[in-house]
Amino acid sequence: MARKIFVVDDDSTYQLILKHSIKKADPEIVIEPYKNGALAAEKLKSIVNTPEELPAVILLDINMPVMDGWQFLDNFDILAPELGDKIAIYMISSSLDLRDKDKALNNPNVRDYMCKPLTIEQLQTIVN
Repeated sequence: MARKIFVVDDDSTYQLILKHSIKKADPEIVIEPYKNGALAAEKLKSIVNTPEELPAVILLDINMPVMDGWQFLDNFDILAPELGDKIAIYMISSSLDLRDKDKALNNPNVRDYMCKPLTIEQLQTIVN
């Protein structure tokens, strides 16, 4: 089964750019886009006991309507604390606020904090 990536970002244009770039890095990857953290959390909740359905990576924006990236991370901890080792979460944001970066990097479920737009090299590192 192909690896899966959740792209959680309310910017549909950026989702398209990411999808195209990820497919360039690895055409076999399955990409599931979500417009906010609530939709992604709902999906995770429905597949938490089905390991083959889980994403290998979540690219998570910070500022989104309904449920932002921070709220998603809080829900992730409650939903499936054991998934932290199985799913690599990368915070992807246009925020230049160092407090956001520090907060993300101090979260045990966040692998890294990266600023938009991601380069093909960054994506290749993430998907490999």
